[in-house]
Amino acid sequence: MSSKKSSPYQGEEGRGSSRGKIFVVSGPSGSGKSTLLNKVQSKREFLGNLVKIVTVTTRQPRKGEKDGRDYRFLDKDEFLRRLKNKEFVESEQVFGKYYATPKEALLKTINQGRDALLCVDVQGARSIRRAFPQEAILIFISVADLEKLRERLRQRSTETKEGIKRRLKIAQKELTRAKNYDYIVNNDVLPEAVKKLSSIITAERLKVK
Repeated sequence: MSSKKSSPYQGEEGRGSSRGKIFVVSGPSGSGKSTLLNKVQSKREFLGNLVKIVTVTTRQPRKGEKDGRDYRFLDKDEFLRRLKNKEFVESEQVFGKYYATPKEALLKTINQGRDALLCVDVQGARSIRRAFPQEAILIFISVADLEKLRERLRQRSTETKEGIKRRLKIAQKELTRAKNYDYIVNNDVLPEAVKKLSSIITAERLKVK
């Protein structure tokens, strides 16, 4: 990735080298990002010092999703109000729905010296890296092939055939950008992916610089 520069948010209660890290996780729809992050964040060794930043969206909750745990679900008007008030670090529009990372929650976490765990798309990851070049560590979640993604999307029971086609087309583009990340984790087998992502977080915490 690009060389590390100072953060444009350094002056907002920033504490320089004592700041926590931002583990930015991206991957195609159906790669199992949310499940993986929840498993890692709940591990005993990370409790209290690895905070999952709940992102904001205007889409409807899927089966099993809870407001405040998986996403903060807002209507479009409220989202746009917060966007106008510059309450987001980054925001994207995907399939007509808005997604964003709340600035206050992210800054509060890293300024306390705790690490943040964040799930965004590839465009969002690029924006986070620009905003926090010293703190951001980019991790791409992949799977063996597109057929596995297709099957996982079918199992959601919320995607139309056309919607699945669109998501798979985007997935192909996203997979080509994995080389721009700091790490790639294959999530074909969840327990193995949990071990790998946990090891990355631990190793990054041990770095001197």
